[in-house]
Amino acid sequence: LTAPLRRPLFRRLAASYAINELGDWMGLIALSVLVYDETGSALATAALFIGTGFLPALFAPILVAKVELPPPRFALPVLYCAEAAAFGALALLATNFSLAGVIVIAAIDGALMLAGRSLTRAVAASLLEPAGELRAGNAILNVAFTGGAAVGPALAGVVVATFGVQTALLLDAISFYAIAWILLTAGTM
Repeated sequence: LTAPLRRPLFRRLAASYAINELGDWMGLIALSVLVYDETGSALATAALFIGTGFLPALFAPILVAKVELPPPRFALPVLYCAEAAAFGALALLATNFSLAGVIVIAAIDGALMLAGRSLTRAVAASLLEPAGELRAGNAILNVAFTGGAAVGPALAGVVVATFGVQTALLLDAISFYAIAWILLTAGTM
């Protein structure tokens, strides 16, 4: 199972995948707390979840088709920079709250997130399939994803409780810029 990890590019993809999942949970927890604190409404929080899950699933395939055209070395970092910008905007909305604004930006980020995950998996497949390492690579990506999903909510809870929603959203933005840098400096994909 460790053969794909001998490939520097795959190591960067796996690291970006784990950081992405941590960031996604940081954002989701912070936004959930923000929306509920500002509105006191479980329905508003449910609208946030629809905006971050259901709506992006409708638009992500179109976005993936568009971002597959440029080389992944540039497309993936651009996607992650766009996610960072979205979370920067959401951090601004933490002090100037607008439920509609939060839901719209979160929905855009959700589509970017799904596109980033899809493109990362596609790059990993094109890298590992010829060497017969795809199954092992998928296992590693699944562990990275699951690890991020296990640690992310707890870390997000600690950050939100200790430093506040806006700081959590800004840290999330920074995590996406870090992913973009990791991938941009990875070499040819």
